[in-house]
Amino acid sequence: MYLLDTNIFLEILLDGARATECLRLLSLLQGERLSAVVSKFAVYSICLILFRKKQPDLARDFLAYLDSLPTLQIHGTSLEEDAEAFASAEKFGLDFDDGLQFTVAKRLSVEAIVSFDRDFDKTPLKRLEPSQIL
Repeated sequence: MYLLDTNIFLEILLDGARATECLRLLSLLQGERLSAVVSKFAVYSICLILFRKKQPDLARDFLAYLDSLPTLQIHGTSLEEDAEAFASAEKFGLDFDDGLQFTVAKRLSVEAIVSFDRDFDKTPLKRLEPSQIL
C-alpha cells in the first residue's frame, strides 16, 4: 500500500505537466491492481484549494471520484496523530501538512509515499514518483 500525497491529485485537477502520469497511477487503483491511502487532511486541503479557485463542482466530482476507487482508503487522523505530526515536522524540517502525511504513512506502514515533494526525502520513508510505480 502507498500513501498518495496531495500533489498527486492536484496535478490532475489543476492540469499540471505530469497529470497524465498521475492519471495512469490512479487507473491502477480503479483496476484494483494497487492499493493506497490518502489522508482526510489531504482531501480537505484539495477541496479548499478548489473552492478558493471557485470550482466547487470540481471539488464535488473529486469526492465522488475518490469514492469510486475500490482500493483507496481515506484515513482520518486522531488528535494523537495530529500531535505526532508536529513532532515529525520539527524533527525532519517539514511543513505541518507534510508532517501529517509522514505520520499517517508511518502509522499505516506503507511501502512508500507517492509524491513530487522532495521534502519527504529528508525522512526515513521511501518517496516514489508515479512514474516509478508505473
